[in-house]
Amino acid sequence: MQAWSLWVPGILSYIICSSTISVFYPLRSPVILCAFHFHNIIPTICRDMDWDISAISRAMLLGMVIGFIMNFIWVAIGIGVLPLTIGTNSIVSSFQHGLPATVPIGHILANPYFSAVAIIFSLTAICTSYAANGIGLMDFNRDLLGGGSKTKIVTATFLPPLIIAILFPSIFLKAIGVVGGVGIALLFGVLPAVIFYMKSKTLSKKILAICIGLLFASALAIDLCNDFGLINTDRILQEIQQVQQKN
Repeated sequence: MQAWSLWVPGILSYIICSSTISVFYPLRSPVILCAFHFHNIIPTICRDMDWDISAISRAMLLGMVIGFIMNFIWVAIGIGVLPLTIGTNSIVSSFQHGLPATVPIGHILANPYFSAVAIIFSLTAICTSYAANGIGLMDFNRDLLGGGSKTKIVTATFLPPLIIAILFPSIFLKAIGVVGGVGIALLFGVLPAVIFYMKSKTLSKKILAICIGLLFASALAIDLCNDFGLINTDRILQEIQQVQQKN
C-alpha cells in the first residue's frame, strides 16, 4: 500500500519537475547515460547467442524495456516522495552528500522493512551490474592481451577497480560524472554513430546516424562544459531552489 500511495504523487511530481526544471539536465545527463548503457556486453551476448541477429535483437530490446520500466517507476516514486531542495532529506541534499535516494526515503518513511528491502535491492543491482560489466571487460581484456591464462585475465579485470574502491570509497558518483558524460557518450554514442554513418548506404540511415551522433555529442559538450566550469552547478541549484519556493 505504501508503494501505491507514493505512485500517483510521484508520477505527477515527475511530470512537473521534468517540464519545469530543465536546468538540472547538465547534472543528470551522465547518470542517464550510465543507467542505459550496455554496449560493452554486446560482443559477449553475440558470441553466446551464436551471432543469431533476431535472438540478439530480442534480448537487447527486452533488456532495454525492462530497464526503462524499472528506472521510470523508481525515479517517479523517488521524486514524488522526496522534496527537491528543502531540508536534509531533499534530492539536492542527497546529491551534494553523495547519498542514494533510498537513504532520505528511509528517513521519511521510518519503516525498517523499506530500509531492509532497499539495501537488498541495491546490493542485487550493484552485483548484477558488476557481474555484467566484469564479464564484458574480461572478454575485452582477453582480446587486448591476446588470450592467456584465466588468472591473468581476471587479475587485469578486477584488481584495478578493487584498488581504486579501497583507496577512494566515495568516488562512485564522481566517477559516474566523468565516465557517463565523457567516456560513455564518446565511446558508446559518438563513435558508433560515426561508424553507422560510414556504413550506411541510404539517405534515411545517414540522417538517423547524424541525429544519434548530435544527441550524444550534445551530452558530451554539456558535460565538458560542466567539468571545465563553464556551467555553474551552484547557480543551477539556486535556480532549482527558487523554482521550488515559487511552487
